[in-house]
Amino acid sequence: MNNISFSETYKNFVASLFQGIEKGDLEYIFKGEVTSTVVTNILDLAKLNLDDTELRPISSRIYFILGEGLQNISRHQEKIDGKTPSDSIILISKKEGKYTITTGNLIKTDKKNELEEKMLKINSMNVEELREFARYIRKNYTLTEKGGANLGLVEMAKRSGSQLLYGFKDFDNNFSFFYFSIQLDLQNIEIHDELKANKASYKYINFLKKFHQTLSDQNIYLIFKGDFHQNNILALFDILRKQMAETVVSIKLKNVLIEVLQNIEKHGDNIHGITDWKPGIVTIHHKDDCFFLTASNYIENKKITTLKSKILKINSLSKDELNAHYRESLLDFEKKVTSKKTGLGYIDIRRRSGNELFFDFIKLNEEHSLFFIQISIKDKKS
Repeated sequence: MNNISFSETYKNFVASLFQGIEKGDLEYIFKGEVTSTVVTNILDLAKLNLDDTELRPISSRIYFILGEGLQNISRHQEKIDGKTPSDSIILISKKEGKYTITTGNLIKTDKKNELEEKMLKINSMNVEELREFARYIRKNYTLTEKGGANLGLVEMAKRSGSQLLYGFKDFDNNFSFFYFSIQLDLQNIEIHDELKANKASYKYINFLKKFHQTLSDQNIYLIFKGDFHQNNILALFDILRKQMAETVVSIKLKNVLIEVLQNIEKHGDNIHGITDWKPGIVTIHHKDDCFFLTASNYIENKKITTLKSKILKINSLSKDELNAHYRESLLDFEKKVTSKKTGLGYIDIRRRSGNELFFDFIKLNEEHSLFFIQISIKDKKS
């Protein structure tokens, strides 16, 4: 533990999210405003990860269903006072032979009954009836930017071979959150005539509601949990770059973020010895007139002492000393001043944020720990 400590509550919250980031479990979480640009970038990100031996046989189905789910948010999410809330949520998981795509977005409460009737109707059909219904919609409805009679929902049920999971949660008197989830079977990919039902559907939707509420209670502005290899980082950064308006604070935040992501990609570990798999989690939340960027990844215990000393030294330096140390490290071609890894990323993070770096470790076993780092950036608008 360093002599600087950030909120134990928030650290434990991030740790609880990180637990279970095993290969084949929760693969991706995104919370924020879903625009058409974000949809494109998330699909690009997904495409990078669909060339997986287990996913390849149904990759086209996954890509289609994910695209439809994201488009549904982009098309149908409601605005409050002319602004789109940043509370939409996307989760992707691969667990126990099932690939699950889940979305949540704001709708007008008076649309709940109509939407539920459509979901129940689709779930009552078999695959052949869904094919006929899809043909009927194409023939009798004009397909607009808002979709045509929920053709996307029909196609998702037909292509997944599974019933649609859904639920609602009131936001206020006029708006509600609509949660939607669909599951694909990775072990039995053949689509049968009858749609498969998920016996744990209500349990899952109730979990999703509570999880989403927790993210809101923690003032989460954005969260990403997944595999931080180089291609994913580039795609993710493009999402975030277009997600936030260009201000002095947002530019500083995005510059710090890219350094944090690159540090996970370069120095993160995993507990399975899988090459090029760098699991991690990054959250951005707003509290007490500050943005807080928190990141966590696995680290080998034998690396902790060196990393701790490096960050403590960086935290101890004045602004002038920090700039001098940065220049010295940048020009240290023969590695006389620093170890093999100069730690330029952490130096740059401190310089850009203007604040000390908060960090901590949670020991998991004799080989690995969870490493946490949190950077605060003053919100000048507050």
